[in-house]
Amino acid sequence: AEAGYPNGFKSKIWINENPDRRDIAIIVQDQLRAIGVDIAVETLEWGAFLDGTSRGDHEMFILGWVSVTGDADYGLYPLLHTSCFGGAGNRAFYDNPKVDELLTKARNSNDQDERKALYNQVQIIVQEEVPLYITAYKAQNAGLQKYVDNFKLKAAGHHRLYGTKFKQN
Repeated sequence: AEAGYPNGFKSKIWINENPDRRDIAIIVQDQLRAIGVDIAVETLEWGAFLDGTSRGDHEMFILGWVSVTGDADYGLYPLLHTSCFGGAGNRAFYDNPKVDELLTKARNSNDQDERKALYNQVQIIVQEEVPLYITAYKAQNAGLQKYVDNFKLKAAGHHRLYGTKFKQN
């Protein structure tokens, strides 16, 4: 009601065939129903999903993102910069010139303290404007035998075995 929808509203949320995204969509649908928002969950084939979200044909959608580099740039620039509208990552079509300026400056800086401060400013703005909403973080687990040394679990889900050692029994 405070947002100007005293009787709620109807919308659609797109997902692909990923069962995790289906589960998240059903939870979101149920939670929004509790505040008067009626969400229809629409499952699209992967190619149609990517094409439609690249064009901006959606109202809402659920998709994943992983920062494979471990650097803030890869986690923020593609999702928030206007040069990345559509298939390049910014499927929310978020447009904020100040965020563009901060992301570009951070991307081009070699000073790690400056980059950290700039990315912090971006995150403060984005938390206020909420162009995208993070719903889940997947846990990465690895079971190791006691004779394995120096294995490093990478957050992006791919692991290099270089430097991993196997002890003799």
